[in-house]
Amino acid sequence: MIGGITDWILGLHGWVAVAVVFLLPALESSAFVGFVFPGEIGVLLGGVLASQHQIGLGPVLAAGVAGALVGDSIGYEVGQRWGHRLLQGTLGRFVKADHLERAQRYLRSKGGKAVFFGRFTAALRVLIPGLAGMSGMPYGRFFLFNAAGGAVWASGFVLGGYVAGDSWREVEHVAGRASLVLLLLVVLVVAVVVTARWAGAHQDRVVGFMTRQVDRPRLRRLRARYERQVAGPTSADEHWLNWVIQAGDELIGYVQSTVTGTTAEIAWVIGSAWQGHGYAKEAASGLVDWLAAKHLRVVAHIHPEHHASAAVATAVGLSRTDQLDDGEYLWA
Repeated sequence: MIGGITDWILGLHGWVAVAVVFLLPALESSAFVGFVFPGEIGVLLGGVLASQHQIGLGPVLAAGVAGALVGDSIGYEVGQRWGHRLLQGTLGRFVKADHLERAQRYLRSKGGKAVFFGRFTAALRVLIPGLAGMSGMPYGRFFLFNAAGGAVWASGFVLGGYVAGDSWREVEHVAGRASLVLLLLVVLVVAVVVTARWAGAHQDRVVGFMTRQVDRPRLRRLRARYERQVAGPTSADEHWLNWVIQAGDELIGYVQSTVTGTTAEIAWVIGSAWQGHGYAKEAASGLVDWLAAKHLRVVAHIHPEHHASAAVATAVGLSRTDQLDDGEYLWA
């Protein structure tokens, strides 16, 4: 469908072509044609026709800018007069009242930027004028930012088509991607702002949620483990010994021992990409031999479900006892 329309536009010349360049952006937001056929294509093709000397560049620029301003002004008027009535009907099923109210408050207070930058994204270009009218944004303020955005937008696409000529589809492709990126950025910024404001207004719920997550059994064990590491030895006769495990030029894990008196408790960590290759067994065996040479009693605490760790402990000569500390069996 769009291909047929573009071919038809490229076959026009004279004032008929200028009228089409005016009408497409004018109908984009006033009659919501932009959801089907973006007005930027008509303005871009107007520049192509000017490069082919079918029409003058000046009239195309004037028609594109005028179409953008007139269409958005009509969209503003439609939103101001009938916007709430439309939303109370079928369209209202898809828009929450509180979301609409926030959008209107934003447009009333800081809507100038939204009107200007909304011009460069197809979906926002269709919707912003009507929302601005519904919000009660003063028309003078709306027209000022809309004129600035419309002039930059229309001139950019006309000149882009004029310079590209028969390669205009490349300009359209780049513009389409840029429009999508801008829309995604707008959605991301809005999501971050809304989330931050909600979190600020519901701090107790956020703190409660985070507390529940931190108190999950696995996270609690992990937190306790690293809290002990950060705190360091708890007594003067306690010593920490740590060795890193290296495979080639890469550090893949470590083994450690907490020595208290004549007892050395060992532990080991191997990166997931290197697990199952015997690194833990080899490193733990070397550590146990070193500690045994110091006449230290070697022990370890292992969770009942950690079968791989249990296999390593067995390989280095440890046996599981019946003693259970914080959900982990003592191996000695």
